[in-house]
Amino acid sequence: MSLPGASKWYVGAALASVLVLIAGWFLLVSPQRSSAAEIGTAADDRAAANVVTERQIESLKAQYKNLPELEQQLASIRSRIPSSPNMPSVVRSVSTKAATAGVTLVSLVPSTPQPLDAGGSGDQADLAAPGQVNQYPVSVIVEGRFANVRLFLLSLESLQRSFLVTGIDISRVEDATKPSGTLNVTLTGRVFTANPGAPVTAKAPAPAAGETASDTAS
Repeated sequence: MSLPGASKWYVGAALASVLVLIAGWFLLVSPQRSSAAEIGTAADDRAAANVVTERQIESLKAQYKNLPELEQQLASIRSRIPSSPNMPSVVRSVSTKAATAGVTLVSLVPSTPQPLDAGGSGDQADLAAPGQVNQYPVSVIVEGRFANVRLFLLSLESLQRSFLVTGIDISRVEDATKPSGTLNVTLTGRVFTANPGAPVTAKAPAPAAGETASDTAS
């Protein structure tokens, strides 16, 4: 059964319209829906990131409230463990404590400083490393009666500069020109310094051209 010419034209036009709609779907509507889905996913990711950022801001605000107290603690630490040895100040402080306690300061001799980190190489170059804590051995000799020597030892704890007593040697002074019961006390101790900055973590060298990471490690 054949269709009239006009009917054929209508059928062809309908098929063409369907094809145009299908092509329009694939070329216009479907990509737009994909783009909308991607935009929605990106918006969700951005919203989640914003939540994390807001939490970080709230945490920083809480820490900022404690900033004055933290600064006071840091100032106290810096006064006890400064960035420079300033040994003349140590001598003056110990001398003042000795005079106040009623003992005679015979000598105060500092020794060569060493890095505090026992795992380090101990090289003098390590003393200048950022964040490095260094120790300065000190030998102190005083003379006086037992009560005065004890008072002097206790007073060392109140020094503004941290002074760690590591050893004590006590002997009686056998000298007729000095009061009976005079003791000779040799103290070994340490004072400390801390370099500004943070320790630098060593990084493995990058492999050269044509060389793998395993080759560099070996």
